Amino acid sequence: MRLDKDFLSPLEIAILKFSQKAARAAHRITDMEINQLKELGLTDEDLVVILGTVALASANYIIIDSLDLRPPPWIEPIVLEEME
Repeated sequence: MRLDKDFLSPLEIAILKFSQKAARAAHRITDMEINQLKELGLTDEDLVVILGTVALASANYIIIDSLDLRPPPWIEPIVLEEME
């Protein structure tokens, strides 16, 4: 399944784009982006939960990459196309 507007709501797409930016360049998140998410119905608490989830996932990836951990060969990899 693709992660695009055919399957996700505008809010879900906005959350995914925000999460991706937070993981890659959190220091570049602007007040305008935060306000846009709030206009879509998110609260400060929602944003903290999203950012906490991104931080935990990022920490997990650092550990996985540092230890060169790989799944067993019988598990098919999941490839997600990058959001535009």
